[in-house]
Amino acid sequence: MLIGASRSGEAQQLAEWADQRTEEIRLERILPLAGGRWAVIGTTTFAGSHLISVRNPDGTIAWEDVSPFFVDGWNGDVVLLPDSGLLHMGITDGCDYYSPPSRVRRYAADGTILWERMTPLETWSLQNMVAKAPTELIAVASADSMWLMDLNGAMVDSSSHDLGELRRLHWQGDSALFALTYDSLYRIAMDGSVLDSADIGITSSDIRWDGEQVFVLADSAVLRFDQDLQLQNSTPLPTLGWSSTFTTSEDGLFINADDGLHQIADDGSVSLVFSWPALPAHMTTGCAVKDDAVLAVGNTSISGRSTGIIRQLSMVGEAAQHDEDVEVLLQVDSTWTEYLFGNYWKRRANITGFVVNHGSAPLNDVVVSTWTDVIWLLCAIPGHRVVATELGLLPGDTASLPFGTVDVAITYESQTAGIGDICIVALAPNNLADRHPEDNTACVATEFVLGLNDPMRSPQLALSPNPASSSVHITTTGLGGTNIRVRILDAIGRAIQVPDPRASVTGSTVDVSGLPPGAYLVNVAGDRATAVGRLLVARP
Repeated sequence: MLIGASRSGEAQQLAEWADQRTEEIRLERILPLAGGRWAVIGTTTFAGSHLISVRNPDGTIAWEDVSPFFVDGWNGDVVLLPDSGLLHMGITDGCDYYSPPSRVRRYAADGTILWERMTPLETWSLQNMVAKAPTELIAVASADSMWLMDLNGAMVDSSSHDLGELRRLHWQGDSALFALTYDSLYRIAMDGSVLDSADIGITSSDIRWDGEQVFVLADSAVLRFDQDLQLQNSTPLPTLGWSSTFTTSEDGLFINADDGLHQIADDGSVSLVFSWPALPAHMTTGCAVKDDAVLAVGNTSISGRSTGIIRQLSMVGEAAQHDEDVEVLLQVDSTWTEYLFGNYWKRRANITGFVVNHGSAPLNDVVVSTWTDVIWLLCAIPGHRVVATELGLLPGDTASLPFGTVDVAITYESQTAGIGDICIVALAPNNLADRHPEDNTACVATEFVLGLNDPMRSPQLALSPNPASSSVHITTTGLGGTNIRVRILDAIGRAIQVPDPRASVTGSTVDVSGLPPGAYLVNVAGDRATAVGRLLVARP
């Protein structure tokens, strides 16, 4: 077998796919399907639309559904059916509020919706649901009720319970369920009556029944109970985190912990199978073990922007090599403010982003986004994106990505517009994770002119002579302030050390006599804007 309780090592990363379709969706769980497919479950960082995305073995999308119904946590769930279809239960995510109705929907393996039912639960606290194939029953629970449905969506029975805030439900046999709350474990009958209970005493997060005993993830330990809920032992696991869950496969019972994949033996002991491969600013949130492979999902975070990552891992095979690395530069072409309503003003700007390919392969795909600061909660954080595909940007080259007009901020009583930051961030180059994200973000502190309906004059940059052989004179207008900063970048975007510019009333002069002939970028930043120009250095 690929994975065993006695094995421990480093995983080989065989493949990776980065998903950056929106600013809000985070990848949280993954379910293995037949035919090498898998289902990726995505939730929002605040509120909005949730994701069910079924992927082919090569990472391409087979089908997906994005809708305003919870798919994870305590207000929704997605479970796998024996025919590789999916069953989804979720309460409505109404942007700034959560409320009924809740929905149960069954998908066929190809994504066809076989049926859906709106449940009669009249509370927003819809907790979880579980499907069990032998009896073909679904259990749907709220804070005080449980409903049983068959796999055709018909209601079979209902009951009430007084267990408190449920976190997980799990079937035992054909006539009982385990119910996990924050600090207690129950075995309940189909009518909701309590058969056995155990006081866990610490915060619990997940439960799994292996046919003979019950395992619970609780705080920083793995608890093992017999079928009568008598505690057998507790195994410390300090690397358990808020996203840690069980995953079951033909190879046994595993745990996704913060540090890596762990396996549980029959006696409750835990061993590390392998550590998660390192990735900057990344957290693994879910995994699945199937057919000699481990599929893991997680998210990177760069300047408040989340990119979902899907990785295929194995203990055998050659590790994938990724050196995708991009840098972004920002040019603020113009800024202004516009009256919105009441005492509200909108800050706006016209900007251009520049992407430098530092990798060793052509850059074909990249997402560059900016965002808007608002003073009240919205369903989704408003932003602006440039999704560049088929760029064909060779190593060392630079591409310009004009955003056009963007909303920078909505402010209250902005009679003094003042200075505000405009930032852009690059994500998912070539649909992979950037291993060097320190330069993926560019920000410019910009002065906004109050109450103009037309933009202020765009900053201007002139280079003379161009091409240059020994020195170049830089003339700028519209950058703002007296603190002008000049950078010379080479063909792969690295800053070049040159003598300090000689400033005069007409501009700055830079000595380029020590630079090899070639193409360079001149980046000139002022207090409220930045200008970028291309310089050629040539020798007679």
